Amino acid sequence: MIVKGNIAYELSRPVDLYYFWYARLIAQRLASALLRFLPILVVAFLLPEPYRFGLPSDFIHFLLFLLTLILGLILIIAITMIIYISMFHTLNETGSLLLFSVLGDFFAGLTIPVPLMPYPLKVLAYILPFRYTSDLPFRIYAGNITINEGCLSIGVQLIWIILLIYFGRLWLKKSLKKVVIQGG
Repeated sequence: MIVKGNIAYELSRPVDLYYFWYARLIAQRLASALLRFLPILVVAFLLPEPYRFGLPSDFIHFLLFLLTLILGLILIIAITMIIYISMFHTLNETGSLLLFSVLGDFFAGLTIPVPLMPYPLKVLAYILPFRYTSDLPFRIYAGNITINEGCLSIGVQLIWIILLIYFGRLWLKKSLKKVVIQGG
């Protein structure tokens, strides 16, 4: 959108551009996730016993899982918005996408599970926001995280969400003042 010049159309809309893009990204993520996970979930529950997908140990863990999963979605979209806004300055999404996807996947525990990371990397994973997008919800679901630690982590998720949305809105506002329309 930014690279092709379609940002001009976006700027002509009488909406808050940050929240408009935010809502669009959430809709895209939810639509693709719902289409993928429902068939997999059905199959996972039908597998024989040692491979069957089980439910959390108690209802509180399930509620914490749902809450952290929703907050994780909100957080990953806030991170994605930072990537979008960075494209105002780089005019090429390749570098930003590559940097955030490699760092994000690693520190979210998608390459090496966070509990198995060396101590310095584990500390960094707990500080950065990426862990709170996928590692936290699924470790709560599996029962690897206590309810107290889960509640504390929800607070950290909320802090990251507030910081990233505030920083993203501020950066977008400054970037829109200097926007250069490319292409189209």
